[in-house]
Amino acid sequence: DHVGALPEIAELYPIQNLFMPKIYNKSIITAKIGKETAVQNGAAFYEVDRGINFQIGEFEITILSDYDGNLEENDRSVFVMAEIDNTKILFTGDAETKTENKLLEDNINIDCDILKVSHHGSNTSSSERFLSEATPDYAVISVGKGNSYSHPHTETLKSLKKCGAKILRTDNNGDITFDFTDDNIELKTEK
Repeated sequence: DHVGALPEIAELYPIQNLFMPKIYNKSIITAKIGKETAVQNGAAFYEVDRGINFQIGEFEITILSDYDGNLEENDRSVFVMAEIDNTKILFTGDAETKTENKLLEDNINIDCDILKVSHHGSNTSSSERFLSEATPDYAVISVGKGNSYSHPHTETLKSLKKCGAKILRTDNNGDITFDFTDDNIELKTEK
């Protein structure tokens, strides 16, 4: 969760490009160590900001977030829209309602086909207002079975059902994979 494993990942795997929000003094030290390790091992570093746009393979990636040093760590999660063949996937990290509302207030287009549900399905995010703008066909919740936080929360599941999304959970469905071909989305799960 967050960046705790970044130093080890940067040591073990070659990172070509590292995108992170600004590291403020109150940020955890592992973010700074992870950044330094990745850069020392050849990674290009980019401080994310709203509107940054780049390609990864066939995916067009756009950063949607805007950051403030006063935000809590969860709300500094990077909101990313990935698009391939007219299919949009919204990644939300652990952002909570405060950041969701800021995106809506700033008229950021969050309409998507697939939503990576924020904060493991916590009731501190995925507001009905946010979901009504996102209109996902699929909602993917990354969550451990029997976790101590009781994620995903019942309120979030109700909101996701209300918006009409097909809910997929790693605790119930295992690995969740989407293949994109000719404007079609093919879903695969494997436990």
